[in-house]
Amino acid sequence: MASRWLLTAVAMLALTGPVPAQTLPGTKPLETKEDLARVMVDGIHKYLDRATTESVKKRKELWKLDYSSLEKYEASIQPNRERFKKLIGLVDKRLLLAWSMSPPRISQP
Repeated sequence: MASRWLLTAVAMLALTGPVPAQTLPGTKPLETKEDLARVMVDGIHKYLDRATTESVKKRKELWKLDYSSLEKYEASIQPNRERFKKLIGLVDKRLLLAWSMSPPRISQP
């Protein structure tokens, strides 16, 4: 039975032949001789370089450090610690589970 199904599936695939490529309205096929993997990796590098440069500017805006004393320094980084806790989900509300220390009861017939 399984071999009949497999034979039918192979025959149907062989008879259908290749499907011509279709493009959506307002688009054109991707026709390039370039190595698409290299183009993708180059684009990723370009993005990461730009994001790293921008992060230095943003870091100056987000981190207002006070080095005058240890207490003031710790107070100055506290908002960033709170933001980090929120980003990693540490401040999400947790569900409390009801836990019973009593042994399970077995019902009697």
